[in-house]
Amino acid sequence: MTGYSYPPSRSRDAGPPSGPLPLPDGTAAIPALTFTADTDTGLFRPGANQIGMAAGGTSRLTATPQGAVIAGTLTVESSGTHRVKAAGQLPEIMLERYAGTLAAPTATQANDILGRFVFGGHTGAGETFNRAGLWCRAVETFTASANGTQFEMWTTPTGSTTTARRLTVEATGAVNLETGPLKMAGAEVLNSARHLVLRAYTVATLPTAAVAGQLVHVSNGSANRYLAISDGSQWRFQDGSVVS
Repeated sequence: MTGYSYPPSRSRDAGPPSGPLPLPDGTAAIPALTFTADTDTGLFRPGANQIGMAAGGTSRLTATPQGAVIAGTLTVESSGTHRVKAAGQLPEIMLERYAGTLAAPTATQANDILGRFVFGGHTGAGETFNRAGLWCRAVETFTASANGTQFEMWTTPTGSTTTARRLTVEATGAVNLETGPLKMAGAEVLNSARHLVLRAYTVATLPTAAVAGQLVHVSNGSANRYLAISDGSQWRFQDGSVVS
């Protein structure tokens, strides 16, 4: 056991001591509690009321009274659902990106991806990553008074392995549909050429006109009139006549 010395009054043959086991602090490179065949992997004390876990001489987890800090990639292998719960406070997952280094950070740059949730699967031959995702991007270099961002949604088209950006909520608040038609209940409302696709009715199947300002296509309107607008009580063609 690295870092522990038996008291002079106690022989190694007497077995391990009872009670607390005092150890030196150690470091990530030389942990206080380690293994004979792997001396740069184990536990150490990075600071007061802290315990660190090192692997290969690199600190990977630090536990403090406030929680735990993980350095590196976290892989959770489980068939269950993972939840973040809190009582009396806001449960929060925070993703942050700096330029520079963690020890000496500098301003986040325009177009930096601040964080993303990505999704993948398995082909039967191997894992496949980043086939859909939710991204947050900086749209300007960050300052104390300017932190503009946008939110993006990405998917992979059928028969492809290349993701495409589908929807962006811009820093202005505008919602930008990047590709494809806009649908409601499976029916196109706005096609990929940015043309409105009106819902079609016959004169007999027109819905109530109680909500003014609705616009529909009447497939069998009289005198080749097809565009109808509700006025709050009637459906009317553009010339003002009641639809018939």
